[in-house]
Amino acid sequence: MKEEKYRISMVGYLNTQPFKWALEDLIQEGHELILENPANCARSLLKDRVDLALIPVGSLKDLDEYHLHTDYCIGCDGEVRTVVLLSNDPIDQVHTIFLDDHSRTSQLLARVVISGFKGISCEYSEINISEMPDLKTGEAALMIGDKVFDYEDNFSYSYDLGMAWKDFTGLPFVFAVWVSKKAGIPSSRFVEQINDKMEKVFNNLDYYLQERPAFYNGVLQDRYFRKNISYGFDKSKKMALQLFLRKVEELKSKKDYLFSSR
Repeated sequence: MKEEKYRISMVGYLNTQPFKWALEDLIQEGHELILENPANCARSLLKDRVDLALIPVGSLKDLDEYHLHTDYCIGCDGEVRTVVLLSNDPIDQVHTIFLDDHSRTSQLLARVVISGFKGISCEYSEINISEMPDLKTGEAALMIGDKVFDYEDNFSYSYDLGMAWKDFTGLPFVFAVWVSKKAGIPSSRFVEQINDKMEKVFNNLDYYLQERPAFYNGVLQDRYFRKNISYGFDKSKKMALQLFLRKVEELKSKKDYLFSSR
C-alpha cells in the first residue's frame, strides 16, 4: 500500500537546522516541508493546512486536541541568546515592552518573567518588530529568532529570557514542540521514522556541524547549537513545560494580561 504523504510545518530559524538535516530524506520521498515563523506554524496546524508542526508551546491551549511527538523540541537550559529583551535601560527601569509578534510563547515568557517573577508593572504592546520605533527611555523590545544576531549589539542591555527562567525556576525551558491534531495522523510509522532520523543527527551533531557548518550573515554559529539550544525533550523539560503553562494560567487572572492573536 502506498504510504500517505504528509505536510510538515517548521520554524525557518537557524535553530531548526538539525531538524532540516533530519527531514531531508523524507522530503525527497515526497513529504512537504513548509518553513514559517512560529506563529504561522501554529496557525497552519490549527487550520488543518499541515499534519505535523513544530509549534510554540504557548499555542497548545488553542487546540481542542493535540498529540506530542518525537523526543525532541526547541528548548534551552540557561542562556538561549535568541529570545531577549533589548533596551538601553536596566530591566528594572523599564515600563513599556514591545512584543515581537512572531511567537506567543516568547510573549508569554516575557510576561511570566517580568510581571510574574520580578513583579515589575509594565505596559505591553504587540508589534511587527521590523517596524519597531526607536526605543525611548524606559522602553524595551522582545526580539526572537535570527534577527537577534543583527540587533543585539545596538542596545546597552540584553536580558536573556532563557537564563532568566533558569535563574527563577532552576529548570530548562521549552519553546516549541512537535504536535499533531489528530490521533494516527501522521502515522506512528512516520513519526518513528522522524524520531530515528532526528536521533541520528543529534547523536552525530559534531559531524554535521563540521561537514555542513551553519553560518548566519557569514558568522559561524557552532556555539549556538552546542551551548544555547537544547533539543532533547526529556523529563526536566516536560516538568518545565507544565510549570510554564501553570504560570500562564496564573497571569490570566491579572488585569495586565493580554491575549495575543498569535
